Amino acid sequence: MSRTLEECDAILDLACDCNAMSVVRTRWYGPNAGRRFRECAEEECGFHKWVDEEPSPRTLEIIKELLERDGKHLDHASRRRDRLVAWYEARLAAEKEKHTNTFVGLDLLCDVIKGMTLETQLPGDADPVYQESEDSD
Repeated sequence: MSRTLEECDAILDLACDCNAMSVVRTRWYGPNAGRRFRECAEEECGFHKWVDEEPSPRTLEIIKELLERDGKHLDHASRRRDRLVAWYEARLAAEKEKHTNTFVGLDLLCDVIKGMTLETQLPGDADPVYQESEDSD
């Protein structure tokens, strides 16, 4: 099946200057925000062609308002995230402190029991009841 001249022109219209198929992208900033354009997929030849017509002033105003609203939401979400992170960090520090104190207490208790065990050992016993392992502090 052969193509019409219009179909061939449409296909050629999608090709960039290096004869590769161009890709559609969207501009998200500046006066053309929201406007789609075609450019080289490899970004080598510098091809650029607008797909959409230039936006109306009202469209630009709406896009600006949406970007500002989105920025406010992002700021609010960022502040909320920062508060949550601070709360979790404080909670983690408290838990670490609690467990550190617990471990210090257990360490002290182990030392006391170790001392009591060694004190209660009879002088004639060849093998002590408590033997320190080589990897202990």
